[in-house]
Amino acid sequence: MVMKQDLIAEEKERLGREGEEVAREWLKQEGYLILPASLIEVGKAPALEGQSNRIILPDTLTWKQKQAGWVEIKTKSHATLHLKPPKRWEHGLPLHHWEAYFKIQEETGIPVSLAIIEIETGLLLIEQINNLKVNKRGFYMEGNPHIFLARDDFQWFTIDLTIPRPIQPVAKRTIHQGIAPK
Repeated sequence: MVMKQDLIAEEKERLGREGEEVAREWLKQEGYLILPASLIEVGKAPALEGQSNRIILPDTLTWKQKQAGWVEIKTKSHATLHLKPPKRWEHGLPLHHWEAYFKIQEETGIPVSLAIIEIETGLLLIEQINNLKVNKRGFYMEGNPHIFLARDDFQWFTIDLTIPRPIQPVAKRTIHQGIAPK
């Protein structure tokens, strides 16, 4: 018997893969060469592995004008409005993911950027994590530490989005608050 949680997880995974493809196409249109690390099949998430540690790779490795960069791609329905100071539109992710991006950057010497596909606005938001850490906000969601990043700290690009429908929220805190401004 298929559980509702399994269907939600499968749908989120499918939308995440579609968002990665949209972002990769945008990167190529912007003149980047790409290596889609998330598509490397090794039976688990592709990672840098050492004697005593394993660090999961960001989704894509890019090159442009002899400069390499990692890009982690997230697909979200929309930003959420944080009503307490600092009142702002933002996107969140688990703290352990955030920490892994910095570890990859430290180990490889290659800067990491975070790209977010917003389905409802048709925008791609992208910025280097070093620039995002200044205004980050920590918060526990359902007992797990998360980082929330100000939407205005990203560069915004309108994209040709063919992802058919939004991701249904699963966090109790997430309610439909309207669409963030373009």
